[in-house]
Amino acid sequence: MAKKRSKNNKVFLTVLFLVVAIFALMVVSIPQIPVTAETNQTMLDFIGWFAGVRNHFADFVGLYAFLLALFGVGYYFLVYKPKAK
Repeated sequence: MAKKRSKNNKVFLTVLFLVVAIFALMVVSIPQIPVTAETNQTMLDFIGWFAGVRNHFADFVGLYAFLLALFGVGYYFLVYKPKAK
């Protein structure tokens, strides 16, 4: 039974990684779409939203690095639980 749970976790993590990777690719590539004077407002708002997300992450990169490190240390000590020698 434990092996099935482990396989489900691996599949879940793979799908989660793919979704996050696709979103990151969109955040990087969509703001680079060239616009013309005839571009409708909906498309401009769509591009502007992704540009805002990219700028937000660029402004708060230190905070996100700190949170990622905090989660990593928390996982190491709370879930992984290293054994003392």
